[in-house]
Parts: sequence; structure tokens; C-alpha cells
Amino acid sequence: MMEMRTIKRIAWTGLVTVVGATGFFLCTETVSQGKVGVVFDRMQGGVQEEVLTEGLHFVSPMARITEYPISTETVEYEFSLPTADTKTIAMSMVLDYQNDPAKVSDIYSEWRGQDSKALEQGYLKNSMMGIASEVVSKYTILDLNNNRAEIQAKIFEAFTNKVGEKGFNVSSIVLGKPSYDEQTEKAIQDVVNKQQELKALEIEKQKAEIAAEKKMIEAKAEADANKTISSSITEELIKMKEAEARLKHGWVEVQTGQAIVDTNK
Repeated sequence: MMEMRTIKRIAWTGLVTVVGATGFFLCTETVSQGKVGVVFDRMQGGVQEEVLTEGLHFVSPMARITEYPISTETVEYEFSLPTADTKTIAMSMVLDYQNDPAKVSDIYSEWRGQDSKALEQGYLKNSMMGIASEVVSKYTILDLNNNRAEIQAKIFEAFTNKVGEKGFNVSSIVLGKPSYDEQTEKAIQDVVNKQQELKALEIEKQKAEIAAEKKMIEAKAEADANKTISSSITEELIKMKEAEARLKHGWVEVQTGQAIVDTNK
């Protein structure tokens, strides 16, 4: 009889333990680090206004939790984009973004419970491709190489304005180097080579112009100096210098009438 009671007690204890453990797991949810959880519960009226922070939470067994990252997420896309000269280029773009914790419930509602990965490959990707196509299509292939920072800034501004109001906070967009087919690559290199040749010729031209200008300045300076010297040599100056020379050598010729007297004799 005692053995039967003991068995029943053990059985009930095990049952209670199993039921309790099952209830615990059914009524708790753990939100991952760096994320928040949006609670959808039909029994409570659908999407709950308050989101769950990271860690363990007690929730209704009927609730469904969808996590959204609020730490920085990095996504890389590959696009084929049109250019102003009717070419098509391949370009990668790396996006860093965060979900606004205050708007994750709105994000859940607007996209009917899609998680962050689905949104990255859906709404965010499609939005970036549309904006990138619009911006890049205004530039030629050569412009892409010379104005990549400008293009990147325009894409960043337009994309940030569009998705930011929806609750996606974009911190950076980095464009990769465009890649082309072999024929286009050769054409670009030919143009670059010609530009370098023209630049080298322009430098040589500037050097020649500078050298010619320098010679003109030197010639003018020399002519001005000669002119100054010539204008300063008068008959009186010549006579004075002649007198100074005769005095220096100890003799002076004095003209009296028709006779010339050497005072040293």
C-alpha cells in the first residue's frame, strides 16, 4: 500500500513538473541581444504598443513575437544599373542601418509581420535599387569613376529621406567599384590613356609658356637697365669723368686760347 502511494506521489510530482515546465516555456519568450520584440496577440487586440526589450519575458501562449534589430545591421546588395550613355554597369552597395525602436510596431503593422531579413531583401533593397538607378542614370561611365563620392552622397540623401520616415535609420552607404564588360573596360582605358596624354601635353605647354614669359621678363629688365644707363650718360658726365681720370693720374690739360698747357711740365 505504501509503495502504491509513493508511486502515485512520484507520478503526480513528475506530472506537475512536466506541466509546470511546459507552461513556463509556453508563457515565456527570450528576445535576442541587440533586438526588440513586437508582440502580436489576437486575444489582446492584435499588435501590442509596448515592445519587448532583450532578455526573458512572460507572455501569453497565444502571442507571437517578431524580433527587429536595433543594433547596427550591415547588408550588401549587387545591382545592375543604367548609365547616361546607355550602358549597364554592375555595382555593389553596402548599407548600415538600424530599426527605430519607437517605430518597430509600425514597421510590423505596415509590412504585415515581415521580419528584418525579409524587409532587407524586399522593401529596403527595392527602394535602394530604384534610387540608385535614378541617380546613376544621370552620369556617364567615365563620370562614375570621377564622381563616385558625389553619386554616393546623392544616393545616401535620397535613400535616407525615403526609408527614415518609415522607421529605418541609415548610418552609411558605401558604393563599390563599378564593373563592366570587357569591351567597355577597353574603351574606358583608351579614353583614360588619351586624357593622360593630353594632360602631359598641357603640362609641357604650360612649362614652355612659363619659360618664354621668364625670358621676356629678363629681356625687358636688361633693356630697361641699358636705357637707364644710356639716359644717365651726358656730355657733362663724360667731361667730369675725364677730369677725374686726369686728376687720378696726376695731370690736367688746361686750354688757354689756342695753346694747351700741361701744368705738370
